[in-house]
Amino acid sequence: MMQKIQALIGFFLLFCPAAFSQREPVSLINSQKEIDRSFFMAPELKYTKVNGDWETFAGMRMGYCINHTYVFGLGADGIISDNGFEGTGSVSDNDYLRNAMVYGGFYFDFIVPTGIPLQVSFPTLLGIGGDFVYEKQPYITILEAGDFLFAEPKINLELNLSRVIHIGAGVGYRFVINSHIQRLSNKDLSGVVINFTIKLGSF
Repeated sequence: MMQKIQALIGFFLLFCPAAFSQREPVSLINSQKEIDRSFFMAPELKYTKVNGDWETFAGMRMGYCINHTYVFGLGADGIISDNGFEGTGSVSDNDYLRNAMVYGGFYFDFIVPTGIPLQVSFPTLLGIGGDFVYEKQPYITILEAGDFLFAEPKINLELNLSRVIHIGAGVGYRFVINSHIQRLSNKDLSGVVINFTIKLGSF
């Protein structure tokens, strides 16, 4: 009896070595390839039209990437240049006013695999923003504050410098709706967007 058991164990070890060498369990779906997941942070610089003038925005993206293709995350941007315009202030209807604009929300991206270090992606930022119209005469006085909804789709070209650094540039448009700011309309807050991004993470 003992000899039969030993022979059975020897047969199993000889013909089934894969049973002990597998690192991962085999599944019915995607059993041949592990799903890649990664997290990254991406500081971003934007040049965009606000109220007819080109302004500079700085922002940040945080994304969770699945299979190097689908990205889900959060993003936010804020104006860092001086967006000035003439409007109704505390003194007259032609006072020099300034505009402070911030917006952010959910960040989605679809990366087209190309097989080369240069790839194309289609990021979209959806959410809510806020705007503050103020003047400096001589002290800062907030004249108006309000919120708005927006959607900002873009197309990007992204260069994979290494497994931890990607750089990209793209162009898009910010669509603003439901603005609750009397001095600036939806059209004033909408505009063309040109962006430059550095992704830092594990790719």
